[in-house]
Amino acid sequence: MMNKSACLLVAAMAAVGLVSAMDVDAAGTKNLRASVASDASQGRRRLDEDGDFVIVETNGCEPNVARAKDFIAAAGQGELGSTECLADPVNGCPGGCCRIGSAYFICDSTGSESSFLPCVCNSLTAPPPNPVPPPVSAAAEAPTAAFVGDIVDIAIADNDFNTLVDLVATAGLVDTLKSPGPFTVFAPLDAAFPSGVELESFKNSTDLDTLISILTYHVVPGRVPAAAMFDGATLETVEGSVVTISLTNGTKVNDANIVMTDIEADNGIIHVIDAVLIPPPPPELDIVQTAIADGGFTTLVDLIATAGLVETLSGTGPFTVFAPNDVAFPQGEELVKFKEDTDMDTLAQILTFHVAPGIIRSSDLMDGAEVTTLEGSTVTVSLDDDGAMINGANVIVADIGTSNGIIHVIDSVLMP
Repeated sequence: MMNKSACLLVAAMAAVGLVSAMDVDAAGTKNLRASVASDASQGRRRLDEDGDFVIVETNGCEPNVARAKDFIAAAGQGELGSTECLADPVNGCPGGCCRIGSAYFICDSTGSESSFLPCVCNSLTAPPPNPVPPPVSAAAEAPTAAFVGDIVDIAIADNDFNTLVDLVATAGLVDTLKSPGPFTVFAPLDAAFPSGVELESFKNSTDLDTLISILTYHVVPGRVPAAAMFDGATLETVEGSVVTISLTNGTKVNDANIVMTDIEADNGIIHVIDAVLIPPPPPELDIVQTAIADGGFTTLVDLIATAGLVETLSGTGPFTVFAPNDVAFPQGEELVKFKEDTDMDTLAQILTFHVAPGIIRSSDLMDGAEVTTLEGSTVTVSLDDDGAMINGANVIVADIGTSNGIIHVIDSVLMP
């Protein structure tokens, strides 16, 4: 007597008109291949009318694609076309489905046999029209699925990030890195950290705020795959400072080599690095002090003092200043005339037209974006292959950090 799998096989084939129930004897030993091959025209008609050609199989699809192709060819389908295996049930059948050309064969999860040909239920022992390839080994037949989880889950499962995971827990950042994000994490391997006594000393000597600052300096908001990185790119981190990408000698972030890229997580992406990133110390000088210390903004500093804006630009802020260097201003007598002809209110308007509230890094500048200034009107950003421009003035140095904001150096004076 045929077992349940054999009955299902025969019943399904009879249902689609590929064989009749009479083609199988009581013992289930009739050669179904010969039966289907003898009625190739019927198989073609079903394919023409219904657009598919269904064969039910007892269990396991993908390892048996080659055998299924032979079986379908014997039924007279002709051109087989491409092969595609789907995980979801098709046409109401309980198992997964594989498509070969426009033909389908269905995996039934109740079956007991993993082979498509021959099958103990139907004794398909006749040699196929083409040699049947040897069965695919178990290792090759189903590659192990990649682990899926959030950033913390993946770091824990990998076992090469034990120190990082420990520090993330100590800093209280587990919930943050398990949240939806998304985040891009530059994850140092265990070998990147001090070990043994040195590691314990690092933990004991690092206060919580500093530890949080170091760890969040490894995290960038959003997904940044390797394909989006370019030489000189700067990425603002959750800590607030930027990291710089280099592609000249391999791919680096700051001075750390990126040794593995694009490990996908549910809430972001991980790039593995071989060194710990240390954020730069916070700047001690404010915008005005930085401009004075630089030595290239003497005219700007003089005008800021004349307009009574030193206290404003030395305040908490934060501010973004598009700072014209000395070369951008009129020189000699023209500069003297400019000062004499410009009343205090107009001078204040011109200078505050160079200042925007908040921190706008070069990576935030988008082509066509309009930035509202302290003066009240907007400046327009434009980007081309040569860099960024603000109302036509070239940004020649970007992202100079200060204690109360950021400075971008421009090569001409902006007029409101």
